[in-house]
This record gives sequence, C-alpha cells and structure tokens, in this order.
Amino acid sequence: MAHSPPTSSIALVILAFGLLLAPLSRVALAQEDEQKAVLQVTTDSEGAEAHFWQGVYDAENIFFTRSATHFEQALSLDPDFAMAHFMHAAVVPGLNQAQRLEKMEQAIADLANASTGELLFAMALREQVRGNNDARHALLEAAAEMMPYDPHIAFQHAGTVGAGGSPERVEAWRRVTEEFPDEAAAHNLLAYALWFTGDEAGARAAVKKYLELAADHPNSHDSYAELFQFSGMYSEAATHYGHAIKMDESYFAGYTGLAEAHLLMGDADTAREFLVQGEPHAATDGARANLMRAEANTYLMEGDIKEAMKKLKIASEWAEANEVNGPAAQAYRELAVAEAMYGEPDRVQQYLDKAVAVQGENVGHHAWSALAYGMAGDKEATRKAADAIEEADGGSALVNTFDGLALLVAGDHEAAGAALTRSGLQSPMSRALMAWCQKEMGHEAEARNFAESVLNDSQFVVNDLNFTFARLILSAYDLNPNE
Repeated sequence: MAHSPPTSSIALVILAFGLLLAPLSRVALAQEDEQKAVLQVTTDSEGAEAHFWQGVYDAENIFFTRSATHFEQALSLDPDFAMAHFMHAAVVPGLNQAQRLEKMEQAIADLANASTGELLFAMALREQVRGNNDARHALLEAAAEMMPYDPHIAFQHAGTVGAGGSPERVEAWRRVTEEFPDEAAAHNLLAYALWFTGDEAGARAAVKKYLELAADHPNSHDSYAELFQFSGMYSEAATHYGHAIKMDESYFAGYTGLAEAHLLMGDADTAREFLVQGEPHAATDGARANLMRAEANTYLMEGDIKEAMKKLKIASEWAEANEVNGPAAQAYRELAVAEAMYGEPDRVQQYLDKAVAVQGENVGHHAWSALAYGMAGDKEATRKAADAIEEADGGSALVNTFDGLALLVAGDHEAAGAALTRSGLQSPMSRALMAWCQKEMGHEAEARNFAESVLNDSQFVVNDLNFTFARLILSAYDLNPNE
C-alpha cells in the first residue's frame, strides 16, 4: 500500500502545477470563456465523454454500481480515456482499500498526458481513499482556484471542510447549494448534515429541493424516503423507496429501505420479502452477507430469538467461508450478545474468539464484547472490555456509554448514570442503558422517558442489530410499555 505524502510535498506539487499552467496547451479551462474555468476531460469521443459525466453524476448521487457501468461504457468507446479508468477504479464495488489504490495509481500514471485539472482532481480522490483529508483538502483548494466555476470540484471541496457534522461542514455544503443551485448532490448532503445537527425542518426542506432537482434519479427518492422515515412517516418513506426501485430495479438501497420502513411499521414478513427481492442486486459478497444479517435482524425485531440466532449462524459461516471478514466477525459478535441475553452465556466467549480469529480486535469488537459480557452479567470482563475501548481511543460517546454499562453491571448506579450522561445519550443503546439505570435507582418516570425515546427512534438501518438489541434490553428489564 502506498503511503500518503506529507502535506509539504503536496504543496510543492501544487506550486509546480502553477508554474506549468502557462505553457500547457490542454488545460482544464472552458474554451468558450476562460473566465469560467471548469474541469475538462481528455477524450476525442463525445459518446465517451457523455458516459463519463453520467458516471460522475451517479457517483455523486451514491449509485456506484451504475456509475461504474457508465465508466465502463466510456472506456468501450475510448480505451485510452485515462480519467474514465481512474473514476472506474474509484467507484467499482468489491475492492478493498489496497486494491482500489493500486488501480487508482495505475490510472494516475496514465493521466500524465491529460490536463492539469484532471490530475489534481484524481490526486484529491486518491487522498480521500488513503484517508488523508489534509492532502485532499490542499489539492482541492488548488483545483478550486484554477477551476472556480466547476460544481464537481466545489462539491468535493466542501466534503473536506471541517469535521463531519461540524458547523463548518454544514456551511460548506450550504455555500455549494448557493453558488451552484443546480448541483443536486450538494442539496442531498446538506439535508443529511442539517438533520444530524438537529435542524430537522431544514433537512426536510433541503431533501425536497434535492428531489425536485434530481427527480429522475433513484437516490433522490431514497434520501427523501430516509429522512421521512427518520421522522416517523413510514408510509411516505415506503412510497419513495418504491419509486427508487421502479426507476432502476438494480438500485439496491431501495430494497433495504423498503425493508426498514416495513419493519418499523411492525411488518417483518414484508420486510423479509424485500430483502429477498434485493439479493440479486447485491453487488458484492459483503452486501450479500449483510442481507443475511438483516434477515436475522427482522426476526430479532419481532422477538423470534431462536430463528434470529439460526440466521446469524448461517450468515457468519457463509461470510467466513467466502472470506468476507467484516460481516463474518460482526455476525459472530452479534451471536455473542444474543447468547448472553437469551441463550447459553458459556458460548459468549466462543463467538467473540471466532470474531477475533476472523478480523482481529478493534474498537468495535471491544464495544460488542462489553455489551455481550454486560448482558451475561460478567462484571470483570465487562470492565476489561470497556477499558479497552478507551485504550483504543474509541471516542468519548462510546467510551462513556460502555463505562456506564460496566458501572451498571457492577451495581454502581449513580456513577453509571453520570457516565451515560457524559456520553451525550445520542445513541439508542446509551438511552436504553440509561432507562435500565434509572429503573435500578427507582426513577420510574425517567426510566419510562428514556425507554420511549428508544422506541420512538426511527434512524434505523436494517442490518443495524445494535439498534434492535437496545430495544430488546428494554424488554429484558420490563421497560417496554408496549409489552
């Protein structure tokens, strides 16, 4: 795997590009008006160029399988189209980070004969895959100065401003929608950014604008559906998830969205039907494994623990056999929690050990281990796993949530409540644990309020079993008012 260059090296590259701009004959400037500089791609085929930009449109609108197909079609018309090679490497499903970077590096070498704008843009996307946001930001700053009227560069640049969820990032997306009001994808990301910073009305307005601008794209209907699902408007959500797959039956997220909406409406059978319909459109073995986990989750949600555990075992074994390590390890962790709550606690360690054998230890593993040990009532192991989250720098919300669980299991309810409060109580799990904690302290009204906040939470992804286990904790401790 190539290592990211230091930011100083990036600056030197940008300086070199600036010195080279004058003598270049094929720079990324709109020929009809040099004052309106936009990204131009190097190909002599109009058809290839049309497919390229359609691929970019699909990539920005989170439809990567169709995006990859457009780049393949561009290459069939112009096999030497280096930027199409690069973008195909950037979006094609099924590659791990090392494989994707290798293909991107090969394409960047071919971009030596393309325009400076293409090279800057490609290098910035490569740094995104490397996880080097500083270098990506510097490259896109240079690209934006050279091509200030290009909406695609502005869109990419906004994604490097501030941290995700920060006011700076929200403002960056807002600026793109103001400077390039027809750039539909920017309205989409602004909508989600506003939602997750608490401006739900603003989010719904932004996603409606996205739907208006990209009414012919499945993702606009999917995003509209998801934010209305988050709002508890499940029928409206299901209608638009349905529109998405009617537009393009290969749009995988539409099937999982329909499963989510119907599951939240209490119709697990229909949810499973949509998961089955989505399976032929899963682009990778990882997606197929997660569909299996999602099916297990539908049984968990309706309280059929035996069938849920059966499906999780199938998912874990299939994923491991097909070397899909992430979903395999996650299914083993989920089995550990299910065994702790409803099965044989002696099997908890067996499944956690299998997860480590498949994927190794990470922050997520420590968090799921803490949950499994906590549900099994193992005070010492819960504390050890919670401490491992902090040692692995799991972030304050995660650290405090599972510190709270460890204290709760140990019987120190006051300290547990304080730790859970420090977590921010944003996740369903932290609120479920707080409901349990408040009940242990005899605070019935508070316990009821936290329990209801979990049950009313609709920010659900169908293969998010953590969401479902939070609800099951309420049932285990007689905190679910619907039962």
